[in-house]
Amino acid sequence: MGDRTMIGGTLIVFGSVLLGPPMPMAPGGASLPNEPTPEIAVEAAEAPEVPTVEAPRPTVDQLAKGQAYRPLLGDRTTVSFHTEAPMGSFEGHTGEVLGFLIVERGCLRTDWAPETDDTGTPRGVLLAGAFSVPVISIDTGMAQRNAHMASTEWMNAQAEPAIVFELAAFEQPRKIRQEAGVTTFEGALVGDFVMHGKRKPMRIEHATVAMMPESESSTMYGPGDLLMIRCSYALKLADFGLDHPLIGRSVGKSVQIEQAILMTSAPVDALPAKEPTALETPPQTGERMDPKHITPQH
Repeated sequence: MGDRTMIGGTLIVFGSVLLGPPMPMAPGGASLPNEPTPEIAVEAAEAPEVPTVEAPRPTVDQLAKGQAYRPLLGDRTTVSFHTEAPMGSFEGHTGEVLGFLIVERGCLRTDWAPETDDTGTPRGVLLAGAFSVPVISIDTGMAQRNAHMASTEWMNAQAEPAIVFELAAFEQPRKIRQEAGVTTFEGALVGDFVMHGKRKPMRIEHATVAMMPESESSTMYGPGDLLMIRCSYALKLADFGLDHPLIGRSVGKSVQIEQAILMTSAPVDALPAKEPTALETPPQTGERMDPKHITPQH
């Protein structure tokens, strides 16, 4: 999700981009309708088929090391982005986060603390993981802009349908809070960020992981033991091969991402049912993508 990037301060997006000029304004500052403009016009002709985005799955070796958690899709799982440019600012959101985390089994004990291995390096909490966000699940608030973002001019969702972060380590973990049955750790997420066909090593500082063991009070959030991972980071579009002429004018050169992902240790059959509808094509001009058009995790 060259040299390792230092990113201060949890898409994730995950690297989404915001397209097109700002909404036109009438005299006195009133907003005009969202009419198409030449810069963001999208042909309503046949759209290319987009491959189905499958959820990343842990390996047998990873499962042997700890407890697997998977995202709970709903209001508490969100990835948002914001960018500013001289001619406008934009934001977008998605709740379609697929993937897994492998968590140290002892984390939920109230007396547990990150252990140190033979080299003196703290280990534990998050041992491995991967997250994937379908490009066409990202909603910028305008269907036409969503379709443009998925086109070959920008994210090229036909060839690269997902934005991915692969977690290799959770470095320098420390317990920062324990209250109301929730234990919170802070550390750095280290791994690879993959977007637009480009892979870049990434380090996301100050990520927090809040853990809540299953109890009568935890069921209001979801089944099983629960985990909430939060972080914020920035992505430079040029690092991922995005060099559209609008960048620097209507689209910022970098994108700020905020993410919160609620996860559960519950097995798949304990999760709420979700209709298994394959993702087939990006939205056409004037259409909005139905979140059900994402293949759920199994």
